[in-house]
Amino acid sequence: AIMSTASGAILAPAIVLAENLIKPYLKNPDDKTMLSLFRGSVVLIAFLSMLVALFEGNIYELAGDSAGVTLVAMLVPLLAGLWWKKGSSMGAMLAMLLGLSTWFVCKFGLETSFPSHLWGFFVSMIAMILGTWLFPDKK
Repeated sequence: AIMSTASGAILAPAIVLAENLIKPYLKNPDDKTMLSLFRGSVVLIAFLSMLVALFEGNIYELAGDSAGVTLVAMLVPLLAGLWWKKGSSMGAMLAMLLGLSTWFVCKFGLETSFPSHLWGFFVSMIAMILGTWLFPDKK
């Protein structure tokens, strides 16, 4: 069960990274290019996961952090995509990148009394709003 969960935890974000974040910037990629992109994304996500696991010695904190990554990187763009008609793709990208980066810095770099997950979530919301305002989608 642990191996199945671990493989899903690596494959899901790798596919999201390759298919939704990188592929739109490629011009008509062929199957060989996409396969290489998927493989590279899996290696990158596995490497980043390994780094996080090395810093955390407790499996319970790892499970909490994995849920927290969803909060700081995916919740705001998902809700904006469902409920905010003006939300832009650049706002979503900034929300994911800045929310995750903020969480990572607060979790492993800065020691704050305020939870790192909430810092990431708030920065993700601000980035979504500012990214949409500064870079609206062209209709």
